[in-house]
Amino acid sequence: MHNLINLYERVQKNNLDVEIIVIHDGRFDTIAQMEEAFNADSDLVKVREEKWDGKWLPFRIALDSNEPSRHLGGKTYLRGINWANYNIETYPITFLIDRKGILVGEFSIPITFRVDENGFVSQEISIRESDLALERLKPYMVPGIGEAIGKLDQFDIKLPQELIDDKMILVCFFDMNQRPSRQYVIQLTQRAKELEEKGVIIASVQASKIDKNALNEYVKKYNITFPVGMIEAEEEKTKLNWGAKSLPWLILTDKEHKIKAEGFSLTELNDKIKLTN
Repeated sequence: MHNLINLYERVQKNNLDVEIIVIHDGRFDTIAQMEEAFNADSDLVKVREEKWDGKWLPFRIALDSNEPSRHLGGKTYLRGINWANYNIETYPITFLIDRKGILVGEFSIPITFRVDENGFVSQEISIRESDLALERLKPYMVPGIGEAIGKLDQFDIKLPQELIDDKMILVCFFDMNQRPSRQYVIQLTQRAKELEEKGVIIASVQASKIDKNALNEYVKKYNITFPVGMIEAEEEKTKLNWGAKSLPWLILTDKEHKIKAEGFSLTELNDKIKLTN
């Protein structure tokens, strides 16, 4: 548990979008037997006091069994994951799951074993080892709040430095084949002048590869004045890398081009700009 807390602290420090979930294997035959395992709650008191000053751990801990299992410290029962289905024989074991819910593989957290003068064996994860663990996680992360926005030139969007200096950037991922997306782009076009006066530069990205002539005709038809780019390859991976969980998807940066808001609606845009300023 100390190792997971250490890793959690490093993840938070590096602003990585990682959710840590701990599952305690129960393998109980009955609910009554599972209830006895709630001694595990008191066993965690020492960890909480040592690392968090008596506060509850910052990630979820659940009990698993073949029967419906209850969240540790809570009253909600959920169906157990049943480790036997995953052929898990040894503990602890850690899996890394990407944002699409696909199992990437086993994720090993390097452990250092130490023996004190009384022969007590302890486990700890060093800062260096923790950094190595973070490097393994980073390919699966998305730019988060406070992170620098990704490079827009990958979508063939050219924003001259003198144009964006000391300006906020609003990026809209859309699909011209979807009505809600088209409405967003049209409304942004209508508000382009107003947003420019507020110090906001707009760029939009067609989130799937289509015929360039069709995209150019669309831009011309609706008199879109801001740059419009397109994802040319690996559409799903690219959207995931940018954190675009649905379409249309808005991302707003501050004047230093660090992400301040994402996934909000157009009706919230003015409030987001005020908060960013």
